[in-house]
Formats: sequence, structure tokens, C-alpha cells
Amino acid sequence: VDRASLPLPAERSGDDVLRVGVLTDLQTTEIGGYERRAVRLLQEARPDIVFVCGDLFQGTPSQFAANREALRDLFTGIEAPGGVYVVQGDTDDGPTLAELFAGTSVTYLWNQVVDTQVGDRTMRIAGLGLGRGREGRAALAELAAAPPTTVRLALTHRPDWITEVPRTPGAVDLMVAGHTHGGQIQLPLIGPLMTLSDVRRDVAAGGLHDIDGTPIYVSHGVGHEQQGAPQIRFLAPPDIGLIELGVADLSR
Repeated sequence: VDRASLPLPAERSGDDVLRVGVLTDLQTTEIGGYERRAVRLLQEARPDIVFVCGDLFQGTPSQFAANREALRDLFTGIEAPGGVYVVQGDTDDGPTLAELFAGTSVTYLWNQVVDTQVGDRTMRIAGLGLGRGREGRAALAELAAAPPTTVRLALTHRPDWITEVPRTPGAVDLMVAGHTHGGQIQLPLIGPLMTLSDVRRDVAAGGLHDIDGTPIYVSHGVGHEQQGAPQIRFLAPPDIGLIELGVADLSR
């Protein structure tokens, strides 16, 4: 469990600390004990809200068919008072995800905005699609237009969406992404050898960062790249994330 904390702007109403759980990039070919352990660790962290940033499965159509029910059960079994939200990753099919989670407790978002409440905090959430297009930018604009008292959160598969955040102060309180796997392999003093992203290398390496005034958290993810890629990690261990929002800024 990779943990981080972040203060919220003073104008956001409420005093409760929001615990955002991040589970991404399972990229599995079969739902088994490893994937269930990741979900169990997430549940033990007691998140208020859960973001699943895509790349849920990366197998053949027959493997997906064999694991379809187990995959749905894995994510619908997650309990979070503010909800569980999923966006599409590179290995996912959007319509398939929409069908998979239709009528369940999991909300699939494709360039859409929803509002939710946890304790004394009101949140607006934008779930972004893969391509940085007009619909996603419209969702970010709607997020930025939330009332000043509302916490603004965005989830996406690719961290490159950070470049599209409106430059008005406080437009997005936190963006959460996956995709990079932390590079899977990092070298001392160099960082990840490959990120498949245009964000800075240190950002793609994972964790909480600030880009032009917008906080972004990039998860290493749970699984490995499939389809012939080396099934190894070095200095980029798999993880789930837990970000506590609304923690006092002790630097002031």
C-alpha cells in the first residue's frame, strides 16, 4: 500500500479527511489469489472512495469469457461509501466495461462527471477517456466549474491528461492515473527506463507530484504488461494507492 497525503484548498467545505483508494493496471489473464489479495489490501485500508484507472484485463477473448464473472465479482465486491469508479485503459474495451458493470455498484465513466457525498465532504468526479479530445476537456471544464465548496477529483488511465487541466487555480484538487507501471524497471539515479507517457520521468515513476499547480498521483499498478513483455519489476514494486485528502498542511 503506497500512502500519500494532501491538504485541500481552504474554500472546500467540511473537515473530514477523504481517503481515496487507487487500484489499477491488474492487466491479468486470470482472476486468482494475487488479484484478490490486492483487493483485500485495498479494503483493509478503508477507503472512502475507490478509483480504478483501467487496464483491468489483458488476455485473449476466450480467457476474458472464462474470467468475466470473476472479474465483475472482484470489483463489485469492493465497499466504499463514496462509490467505486472505473475508466477505460489501453487493454480494455469501453462498451464491454459499460456492459460488465451495468446495474452494479461500480460506476463506469467515459468523459463523464458525477457528484457524490462522503461525510461532510461533497465531491465532483470526472472520469476521462483515453484520447485527449473535446469530450474529455469538456468534462474537465465541468469539474473546474464546481461550486467552490466542492472537492474536485479526476481519474484517468493515462497521466498525460494533466496537460489539459484548466490553468485556473483549484480547477482540479487531485488527478489520479495509472498506465506507466512506474516503468516496471527503474534504475538508481535514472528512474524508469520506459514510461509510454509524455509526463516527466519522475512523475511517471509513480507517487504524488505537482504539475503547474495541479496535484497528480500515478500508481505503479498491480500487474505486469502482457503480450510478450518481461514479467519482472525492479525498484517499481506493484502497489495499490491510498491518498488522504484534507490533511493539514504542516509546511505553513
